[in-house]
Amino acid sequence: MKQVGRVQSVQGERPASSSYFDDVFGSFLKAKVSAGGAVDRFYSIAGHVIRISFAGTALISKLTRALAHLSSEPSPFPAFTIFVWDSASTGTALPEPPRDIQKFLERREMCGVKGDRIHAAFEFAERMRLSILYREKHIAVHWVPDSTSTPFYESAAPFLAILHWWMRDHGHQLAHAAAIGTASGGILLGGKGGSGKSTTMLACLAFGLRCASDDYVLLGDSDPSLARTIYNTAKLESRHLLRALSALLPAVSNPGEMEKEKAILFLHEYYPEALIPGFPVRAVVLPRVSGGTASRLTEVSPALGIAAIAPSTMFQLRWSGPEDFRRIASVVRQVPNYVLELGTELVAIPDLIFGLLARSS
Repeated sequence: MKQVGRVQSVQGERPASSSYFDDVFGSFLKAKVSAGGAVDRFYSIAGHVIRISFAGTALISKLTRALAHLSSEPSPFPAFTIFVWDSASTGTALPEPPRDIQKFLERREMCGVKGDRIHAAFEFAERMRLSILYREKHIAVHWVPDSTSTPFYESAAPFLAILHWWMRDHGHQLAHAAAIGTASGGILLGGKGGSGKSTTMLACLAFGLRCASDDYVLLGDSDPSLARTIYNTAKLESRHLLRALSALLPAVSNPGEMEKEKAILFLHEYYPEALIPGFPVRAVVLPRVSGGTASRLTEVSPALGIAAIAPSTMFQLRWSGPEDFRRIASVVRQVPNYVLELGTELVAIPDLIFGLLARSS
């Protein structure tokens, strides 16, 4: 199914009312019985213990690898719970969506609903998906029709919409950026896909820098802002991997799809020592592939950093809004911003980053 690149936002709660949430949650309970019970996994994300409760086992391996580095002990009182099921393995269908939603689904458009109590995202990609959050109750439901058709990007960043909504309500802004550094401080790497964020991050890991994020990072609203890890995945353009970082090929989880998709690495499985929970943000760096030999840093206006990170975040998180933009801009303005011209000699990049952190601490 072809995804239509339009988002329809509906204000108010009529389309995805609490009664529809109750219907969806009721279907999860039926799916749990059909699957022979629920399987719970617990994760500590930005200091919050979150439970993910699966109806059966079909989706566990698909939707937990990217969170494995945050696995925690079970808690009788998690801060938040996500209930997950698929129709194919449980024989339980999604309840009929409200009429206002159906007209968008019939046109294969994405439809977002935002209200005081309910956030919901209905979308068509390879398959239809539903994510729905009940804010007051700190619970959400995620549904897909068939676990076997989970797209690569959902395995790399599971529950993206739900975690974006809930974390935003609890002082953490999800941003489309990489984050590398040490416990005393680090940098945000911003830019559109293919700009060199992942290449820069991976080139630095062998020289003592550590990774909080490659693709999405949680930013706190403190001063200085704290960058916190959420997913342990790295996504790299195949041509960059083959040209400069071929030693990482054994860690690629989707080698058969590299001709058409980015290479995905689950860092927790191959390089757990490279991961770090988070650090204070000391600078924003915008990589650019220069085509030359040498790499160099040039200080630029924070406006360029905002333009590199905020719009791409809002494109990736389709139900974000002005408040998301404002929060990201506030973090970027706190620190100096640089363009990193990436030359072919990647070994010089870690020295540039270490030098930048020394000046910014």
